[in-house]
Amino acid sequence: MSKTPDLDKFIWENPSFPNKTSDDEDILLVVREDLVLILFRFLGLYSVFFLLLLLRSVVVGFSDYLTISIYDSVMYGVGAILTLIFLVIFHNYYLSLQIITTDRIIDIDQTSLFNREVNSSAIQNIQDVTYIKKGLLNLLFNFGNVVVETSGRPGGEIKDEGNGFVFNNIPSPAEIAHLLDTLIQKEQEDDFKKQAGIQAEALQKVLSSKILN
Repeated sequence: MSKTPDLDKFIWENPSFPNKTSDDEDILLVVREDLVLILFRFLGLYSVFFLLLLLRSVVVGFSDYLTISIYDSVMYGVGAILTLIFLVIFHNYYLSLQIITTDRIIDIDQTSLFNREVNSSAIQNIQDVTYIKKGLLNLLFNFGNVVVETSGRPGGEIKDEGNGFVFNNIPSPAEIAHLLDTLIQKEQEDDFKKQAGIQAEALQKVLSSKILN
């Protein structure tokens, strides 16, 4: 999770991210998948390389110089491939963002080097927000999923069952769900005041018309 004074400038002026919908739209929060999962993926990938490194001591004891050289070439070749794979994983992680602004939520999924999916929904379209934390890792490291149900999605595309978004494996899901609930409540209060103002203005016009008649 991140919030800095230059966050608005970083997002709005970056051609890789969406543009403002209005001049007074401000970014409240930018969140990515929890960094601990990147660490686990790194360890999972390089476990193969670490295993080959451990086996090298066995190979050295029972092999000649040529066999050891071939083994080293294979081992470092595997290491180079694993590094490239991890760089792609980190690239996709860094460019996959969930953005909460004063007006909307934006979900950016970088699915590969050249494929990106961007979806957004106005705060007023959010119907329900829940968060889910399952498993020991989620509880220990305080990450989980935030499920946002909306009244509709642009293009009709659904990322999960029902209309809405799922922000997967993000840190502090309870805090983010609370922020969204607060924004929804504020939007509802603003809408109520606006409707009350419209009705009061209409009533005043009716009363003025009767007085004049």
